[in-house]
Amino acid sequence: MVAAALAQAAAGQAPRKILFVGDSFTYYQNGIYTHLERLAAVATPPLVVTADKSVFGAASLRRLWDLKEPVKAIDTATYDVVVLQEDIPETTIGDFREYAGKFVAEARKNHARPVLFMAWAYPRLGWISMAEIAQAHRDAGKELNVDVAR
Repeated sequence: MVAAALAQAAAGQAPRKILFVGDSFTYYQNGIYTHLERLAAVATPPLVVTADKSVFGAASLRRLWDLKEPVKAIDTATYDVVVLQEDIPETTIGDFREYAGKFVAEARKNHARPVLFMAWAYPRLGWISMAEIAQAHRDAGKELNVDVAR
């Protein structure tokens, strides 16, 4: 994601406004969005990036879709990029693919570039391996024609 943003900057097309949609993996430790803004600011030359969020603890993409706030955020602001983070151990691959598809369509409808952000496996919910999570994201990325940030 950051590499793609810097590559776009070099081409004169840097994303300026990014929305992050996800759970605590996205907002914990001051939020990945805050770190992205800081990283962009120290680039040479500096990039001005505004990173917004629509995040809820332990919320899958399905739950986030049902809450409506992330969809409203996508629909009411002009984003260059919408980053979608799913916590697959907390949901199912089927739900991930279905709701990633809905969010991708919503982002594209609003002229934003959707990106899937891959989270990780963890022991508490060990029903799925990291390799399976990675494959689910690769499959969804190919099916939806979107990039996957890892």
